[in-house]
Amino acid sequence: MPVILKSEISYGDMTKSAAGLGDAVFKTSYRFKRKDWINESMIHVKAPTGDQDKAVDGVMIPLGTGSTDLILQNIFMMRKTHFSLYNSISFRLNTHRENSVLISHPDAFRRSETITYNITNGSLFIVNTSFSYNAFSFASVIGGVTLTVNGEGNIDRTHQYTGTKQNYSQNGISAEQDYVFLDLYPAVAFTVFRTYIMLTAAIPVLTVRNDSNTESDRKPEMML
Repeated sequence: MPVILKSEISYGDMTKSAAGLGDAVFKTSYRFKRKDWINESMIHVKAPTGDQDKAVDGVMIPLGTGSTDLILQNIFMMRKTHFSLYNSISFRLNTHRENSVLISHPDAFRRSETITYNITNGSLFIVNTSFSYNAFSFASVIGGVTLTVNGEGNIDRTHQYTGTKQNYSQNGISAEQDYVFLDLYPAVAFTVFRTYIMLTAAIPVLTVRNDSNTESDRKPEMML
């Protein structure tokens, strides 16, 4: 059971923190091994044990997602004398979670309004493949590619008012979470005085986002 010692959220000049139990993850796997390669298939189930409605002084600091999620993953690794190969495929299926918000209104006919959100995050699919070639005894050349596809997600919303029978719902609202990323990761690695040093470039090749996404453009980066 994970324990979150400190989770912080900032709103302007105000920063609040909370601690408590996070979401538990249960895992089972099957491993198949041969002389120079290994394959492992895994099933992860994330349970909503963390408090998704955690609040400190009126500020929401969720410690969990509030949903039960299924993660399927397969990892393949091969190692030969002069090269190695790695491949990982994973798929995450998210179930729905529910959040409610109470809003007070000043008029007498609608004293308060309760908005209930039924949210399903978009499913996530990731393929990660890399190849390493030992060019020299002290140096190797590495190439990697990662494809990430995230689903759109869905929101259903219900409004209920006290003091009146006027209620209404909106279903099938897009959560606008969909995107497709394709990235290349060329790298070189050296062993100098028993110290392993790797220089990696992250190069975005394809970026497709929901039209409402306002995140900044992805740019090439260098990592050491």
